[in-house]
Amino acid sequence: MNQSNYQADVQSSVEHCLRQAEHHLKKSFVYHNLCFLLKGQAAGQFVVTQNAFKTYRYKLRFNQALLNQNQQAFIEEVVPHECAHLIVYQYFGRYHEGKKVMPHGRQWKQVMSEVFNVEPKVRHNFSSAKRARRTFAYICACHDRIHDLSAIRHNRIVRSDARYVCKSCKESLRIK
Repeated sequence: MNQSNYQADVQSSVEHCLRQAEHHLKKSFVYHNLCFLLKGQAAGQFVVTQNAFKTYRYKLRFNQALLNQNQQAFIEEVVPHECAHLIVYQYFGRYHEGKKVMPHGRQWKQVMSEVFNVEPKVRHNFSSAKRARRTFAYICACHDRIHDLSAIRHNRIVRSDARYVCKSCKESLRIK
């Protein structure tokens, strides 16, 4: 199966979740955009935006790499999780009974368990390879001490935007 088939399965699952919620809650639910550009360790994300005309747009974002590695679990866990956020927002709004609706609060847990019959887990347990971070070796006046600086800090030094000092000898760090 290829990426586009997985994406079609996710879209089909989103539609199924929304129809299930509509049947259960007697209200229609909509989303405007479905994308697979999410990176990092997050498997999915529900995003609400508002344009200049005060019109709300609802977007469901998914992590293609995690979908590719965990197709079945992704469809069974992540899609209902993100759809539950959409449903809670459109059904309850930002406030319910005078209290702010929390992202993984009572209403979200209720939708997960009663509407989708899925355990309301906040985090997935998919393995996601951490991105390798480039570091730069810097030295100070301390004997045999090397300071590994991130690419961001290295670039700040190169641009003369920042200066970093050793905590021990108080000497400015310089590239090795």
